[in-house]
Amino acid sequence: MLDDIIKERRKKLEAIKNAGIDPYPARVARDFPITHAIEHFETLVAEKKVVSLAGRLTAVRGQGKIIFADIEDESGKIQAVLKDDITKDFDFWWSVLDLGDFISVTGPLFLTQRGERALKCKLSRLYLKHYCRFRANGMALRMWKCGFANATLT
Repeated sequence: MLDDIIKERRKKLEAIKNAGIDPYPARVARDFPITHAIEHFETLVAEKKVVSLAGRLTAVRGQGKIIFADIEDESGKIQAVLKDDITKDFDFWWSVLDLGDFISVTGPLFLTQRGERALKCKLSRLYLKHYCRFRANGMALRMWKCGFANATLT
């Protein structure tokens, strides 16, 4: 079973490469840690500021033409909302992203209908395709049976 998961993720990695996207870029768009976005949420929303946040994809809930994705970094967690009419290459990203991948999302912050602080994703970028299992230990996520590339967050 684990071998099947790894095979599937490697196929997705190849699809990413075939699309001309570097799955392990040296630099990643990130304006600040997620906690900063949460702490300054009202100000950033009032200014209609477009921000870039980055982290590990820890949960995904798809509902037709909309995806709710939880992204977690070393400081906290936020929900990214990807919509097919707003997010560039929505169908492609929906087909290749997996839990554990590291992504960068760019867009304005907003409150969802349920009152949750979120980012309306206009642009999504992968910066580490993760194809091995991971487990959570508090805030630290340990990875084993494979290594991964380091990316500079800018």
